[in-house]
Amino acid sequence: MGELLYEFKYHYDFSKLNDIMELVTPFLVEWEISNKIDTILSAPASKRRSMQPVYELSKKIGTYLNKPVGKDVFEKNDLIQAKDLSTEQKEEIAKAIKKVKSAKRVLNILLIDDLFATGKTLEACVKELRKDSNINNIYILTLTKTKG
Repeated sequence: MGELLYEFKYHYDFSKLNDIMELVTPFLVEWEISNKIDTILSAPASKRRSMQPVYELSKKIGTYLNKPVGKDVFEKNDLIQAKDLSTEQKEEIAKAIKKVKSAKRVLNILLIDDLFATGKTLEACVKELRKDSNINNIYILTLTKTKG
């Protein structure tokens, strides 16, 4: 999975997205996530790109699950990549992420991130989502975990 994600994310090899979905699909079926969620959100990107890999992945999963995918729900004030930070500096990520859109009705969310390192980005996203009284359950899907 890590190599597929690397090729997709850094070499813009869109064919790898289908390969990633082949690996993700059985897990989604076993997890029965389609019955548990109303919409899908992506963790905010840490770098500006013409194509945001985690959003493209979220759209593909949304199509597979027949669920809408929210766009631009989070805003990241600081585009520093977490992988480039020390553990202490990663604590600052939580302060840089804000939810800029509110839910119009009660929702169960699938929050997707491509890379799990310390969990600080996802923790900040969940903290922001919990401020919205219309957000009920939040499920997390990550594709890879950093070494260490």
